[in-house]
Amino acid sequence: MKAGLLRRLFRLARTPLAGYLVGLAFTYFSFAIPAQRLRETTTLVAFHHPQPSYPVHILIVAKKQLTDVTAVGEADVAFMQDLFMVTGSLVKELGLAPA
Repeated sequence: MKAGLLRRLFRLARTPLAGYLVGLAFTYFSFAIPAQRLRETTTLVAFHHPQPSYPVHILIVAKKQLTDVTAVGEADVAFMQDLFMVTGSLVKELGLAPA
């Protein structure tokens, strides 16, 4: 029962409607998302993946809806700055930088 439900939810998660709803959740309700936040700025939130595939599996998600990396434009300078600052600080904090 549980495996079947998870399969259906993952299938649903890949639909355009689900992408839109997830985008809305991160844009307007990121405070309510139950995740272990590592960083949160006005433009993004970084948290541990709820079902990690790797020993260190972190998601960094824009609060603004972006369809893909090509959707980032000149108006997204603050997001890009936050992205690089947060990524760099997490790499150092978690000991992921090469020695």
